[in-house]
Amino acid sequence: MTHSPMASYDESERADYMSIVANIAHADRELAPEEAFILREMCMHFVLGPSARGRVLAFTVQSRAELESVLERLGQSDLKHALLADLYVMALVDGSLHESEEREIQSLASRLGVDTGALSALKAFGENACLAQKDAGKCEPLAEALKKLEQGGVPAKAVEIAAATWLLSQKDRLAVV
Repeated sequence: MTHSPMASYDESERADYMSIVANIAHADRELAPEEAFILREMCMHFVLGPSARGRVLAFTVQSRAELESVLERLGQSDLKHALLADLYVMALVDGSLHESEEREIQSLASRLGVDTGALSALKAFGENACLAQKDAGKCEPLAEALKKLEQGGVPAKAVEIAAATWLLSQKDRLAVV
């Protein structure tokens, strides 16, 4: 079993993180089967117990007030950049980035205090990760994608978490290679 960079965070913080991911999965008012699958896989990767996983899945339909409370906690965390990368991956996993999803991610980034340069790098990373799921030959290598995150001002810890998420998203493809 590989070490997850998320292991250094307590379960509550990991569940907050995944709750925001779950919320964006439902921003277009539909939870696609691909999105539900990725949510479950990420919850397992983040080693969330049954009650934390239930809380995460409930966030696909939570109120704005509860979302604000979680955002306030995560705004103080160094997880905010990695969270935005995962939000883009989640929003794109069904094949398109809906306008409502893009607006929601931009709003979340603003409230979390993430600048537009870093957000652009995180969006490009999410697009590359989703492209890699469909056609690995058309995406840039992971090392290049991570370098672009660093150049975009994304902190090293967030780059490490993004790399782990990218590898998680590729696990079925890598098992065949």
